[in-house]
Amino acid sequence: MSIAASPMRDWVLVVDDDAGARMTMEAILADDFGVALASGPPDALVQLAHKEFIVVVTDEEMPDGSGLALLADMQRRFPLVVGLLVTGHSEYTTVQAAMRNLHGANVVIKPYDPDMLLRQVRNAATMARMRRATSRLAAKTGARPR
Repeated sequence: MSIAASPMRDWVLVVDDDAGARMTMEAILADDFGVALASGPPDALVQLAHKEFIVVVTDEEMPDGSGLALLADMQRRFPLVVGLLVTGHSEYTTVQAAMRNLHGANVVIKPYDPDMLLRQVRNAATMARMRRATSRLAAKTGARPR
């Protein structure tokens, strides 16, 4: 069973209240992924319910909710999607909370290098494909995925 990218394009959801930041991330990711944009957590949850994404890249601080809260909600409701938190706060507590509470989520500190962001999203996409493959295998065998 291969975990390589499928012939169909994998989709990434970028969530940020700053339109310029959304457009920048879209430009960085568009050659490798289909990219959808959301202006905040409420919009992101609507899109997650209607389209299959493999990765969500979200800003931490937004007027209508935090990225950490979005990723926590997403983990409960959409467990096969991998989250990536982008934050301008490099405090250890924020990074530590994200890594401890959000299995598989990673953190990118602003300002970020575009190539590093792309690498992080590619790694998250690989993890998401592995989760999906494990879930399909568990469904076939009746085993419970971890």
